[in-house]
Amino acid sequence: MGTRTGDTIWVSFVHVLKADGTVVTGDGESELELTDDGRIRLVEHYEMHGLPQLSVVEEIPAA
Repeated sequence: MGTRTGDTIWVSFVHVLKADGTVVTGDGESELELTDDGRIRLVEHYEMHGLPQLSVVEEIPAA
């Protein structure tokens, strides 16, 4: 679940890990960016297991 304001997305999440059924909760903030060639990049800063995390997701051009 989340909200977007401008280029910022705030999310709250719950995951159940397939390996052992552990429930992981957290929240985070993501920034939407455009690469120099116009693709979308999502830079996610969040916390999981009490530790800060960083995830970068970048659009791949269609073949």
